[in-house]
Amino acid sequence: MIQIVCILVVVLGMTIVIPLLVNHGRSRRMKLIFWIIFCIYFAGNLYFTLLSRKSGSSQHCELQPFRVYGHLFESPTEEVTATGFAALFLQGTLPITGLILNILLYYPLGYLLPILFPKLKPKHVILIGCLSSIATEATQYLLKMGWCETDDVIHNTLGTAIGVWVWLWQSKRLNVQKSANPGKGE
Repeated sequence: MIQIVCILVVVLGMTIVIPLLVNHGRSRRMKLIFWIIFCIYFAGNLYFTLLSRKSGSSQHCELQPFRVYGHLFESPTEEVTATGFAALFLQGTLPITGLILNILLYYPLGYLLPILFPKLKPKHVILIGCLSSIATEATQYLLKMGWCETDDVIHNTLGTAIGVWVWLWQSKRLNVQKSANPGKGE
C-alpha cells in the first residue's frame, strides 16, 4: 500500500500545482515547464514498465478481461521481474495494489496531453492512452518481460480517462475564474 501512497502524493501534487501554473498564463516558460513535467512522467512510465524489467525473465499473455477482479485480495503470487528501485517498489504488491497502480500510471498522460495539445479532443487523448498501453504490453510480451494482460490495458486506459476528466473539470473552473478576474493570468 505504500506504493499507492507514494504515487498518489506525486499525482495529487501535479494536480494541485499545474492549475496554479496555468493561472500564470500560456507563456513559453510555462509551456516548457509542462513539457519538462511530461518528460519526467514519460521517463518514469518507461522505467517502470520496460527499462526496469529483465528481458527474457517470463512471458505470459492473459487476454481474459477483468480476470484480476477474482483475485484482488489474494496474496501476491507472481515474482517481481523488475530490477533496481522498481523491484523494491513493487515487491509484495497485492493484486488490488497493482490494479490501482496501473490506473495511476496513466493518469498523468490523460492529464498532461490536453494541456500540451489543447486542440486534442478528449476521446483522442484516451485513444492515445489505450494505444500506448497496448504498445507497452506488446513490448513486454515480445521481449519476455512479464505478463501481458488485457486488464492492464483496461486500467491504464481508465487512468488516462480519469486524467482527462480531471483536467477538463479543472480547466472549466480556471476559465470561470479568468472570466471573473479578466485581468489575471493573461
